[in-house]
Amino acid sequence: MTDVQFEPTYSLEAFGQDRRRPWFNLRKLMILLVLVAAAPLMLVEVVSSLREQEQQVRHAHDSINALAGVVAESQSRLVEGVGQMLTAMAESPPVRGAVREACTDYLQRVLALQPAFVNFGLIDMKGRLLCDASGRGAEVDLGDREYFRRTLETGIPGVGGYLVDRVTGRQALTFS
Repeated sequence: MTDVQFEPTYSLEAFGQDRRRPWFNLRKLMILLVLVAAAPLMLVEVVSSLREQEQQVRHAHDSINALAGVVAESQSRLVEGVGQMLTAMAESPPVRGAVREACTDYLQRVLALQPAFVNFGLIDMKGRLLCDASGRGAEVDLGDREYFRRTLETGIPGVGGYLVDRVTGRQALTFS
């Protein structure tokens, strides 16, 4: 038998070492395949997460709007109740009589029954404080206060701004 030898038509030596790719091996090829296979799954997960986040933001926004509506309604009822109380106080004999001592005593009794309030006072049409529950308001001018001017203009009881009370020195939300 004759020995047949196989001789390649080319050799690696003819192309040199540049033909080999040492930077691209089987391990790197497997990693690349796994990443390519996982990319759509990661994309689906990211899109799903963004949609869920948007839904949670919409839900939170709706909840906040509903809560704001409840709070606004509650505050509206509170303002209405305070307006009714102030109207009743303005019509009481000690206040209508405009006798400082009787008015002050009456307002002190009402303030004792309503501890959430800082002070009650009676202001004349020029803005002068005629009497108040603290008893310290003699000769105080409130004519420059926005809540007083607005009530004079509209004739409607309302809520003023947050301020420091000139008589008591305490922070307060004003009703007139």
